Amino acid sequence: MRTFLTFLSAAIAALLTAGDPADSAEPYDITGLGTLPGFADSLGYSINDSGQVTGYAEVAEEGGIITSHAFLYSDGVMTDLGTLPRYAASAGYGINATAQVVGNAAPAMGALHAFLSSNGVMTDLGTLPGFAESLAHGVNADGQVVGYCDGGPADGTHAFLYGGGVMTDVGTFPGGNITEGFAINASGQVTGWGNTTPNGDSCAFLYSHGALTNLGVPPGYVNSAGAAINASGEIAGNASTSLGESSHAFSYDNGVWTDLGVLSGCQFGYGLGINANGQVVGYSQTASGNDLAFIYSNGVMTDLNSLISPSSGWELEEATGINDLGQITGYGEFGGRYEAFLLNAVVPEPSAVVLAGLGFAGLLVLGRRNRWRRSAVGSG
Repeated sequence: MRTFLTFLSAAIAALLTAGDPADSAEPYDITGLGTLPGFADSLGYSINDSGQVTGYAEVAEEGGIITSHAFLYSDGVMTDLGTLPRYAASAGYGINATAQVVGNAAPAMGALHAFLSSNGVMTDLGTLPGFAESLAHGVNADGQVVGYCDGGPADGTHAFLYGGGVMTDVGTFPGGNITEGFAINASGQVTGWGNTTPNGDSCAFLYSHGALTNLGVPPGYVNSAGAAINASGEIAGNASTSLGESSHAFSYDNGVWTDLGVLSGCQFGYGLGINANGQVVGYSQTASGNDLAFIYSNGVMTDLNSLISPSSGWELEEATGINDLGQITGYGEFGGRYEAFLLNAVVPEPSAVVLAGLGFAGLLVLGRRNRWRRSAVGSG
């Protein structure tokens, strides 16, 4: 009897932990987000804890010109956020808990401007003094926006932090001319990348309480970049070798770099999103340029294509964001076009789990689940 009870206890413990968002082996249900009326493709870039997604829909016009509009996807409905007045296109890159969206707008010709969209109203964030254009990539719950300005002094770019109607210059490292901000957490910590010599090798940074810190590069690498940051300040990004021969997805936490590697058969890896559980999503790329979306969890990198139904018809290329519930957004190929997706982990029916383990005893336990290229209208 003791042996049986021990087995029963273990089975119930396994049942209660089934569906834990930190389990990388979970299968996923996939939902295609569709696209906006009049647009052919859609790409998802950021997701909040309510499962709301932002990104953009695009259509190619005559002459190869691409027009796009930022969108907000919420409760099964994709809403066109439009673009700034007198601007031809827009793209959404960041979303916060209140569904504020940030991104970039582009005129038919000319410089990009960062925007903040809130309750259907899109606001031009302007630029830092002396710079021609601005690009926004992240926003936190307080409405603080991070990005960078280009077209300024010394052919460089400067990361900015925007809040309360004021755009603050993050500056650059001594001797460098470039910083670009890509993500911000609830505490206002910012990550991105910069350099220490004009147009030289890159290094990830952390900007916190007005101080810009060079995070350096992992051993054996010459470049690094931060792409996402969670509430505790853990960063996801990538690092590359000299001459760009290869790159690996990495995470950084309190001075420690962790090599997340690449998927089997791939040469390049890029971490693009991270949640409170330390799960990282991104993509790996083969030498021939094929992209495969991944999730890294519990020390294992897994091809997300292996975690959805093989009959789904999807090829997941980039996983760009993951929320604290483990929901994932990104984009892939479906039906001959690009489409944004939402992944939800499949939670096994408890009754099925218990019956599978204890069926021999006759027990019944009732149970209770950068494609938008700069040449178009921005940088992805």
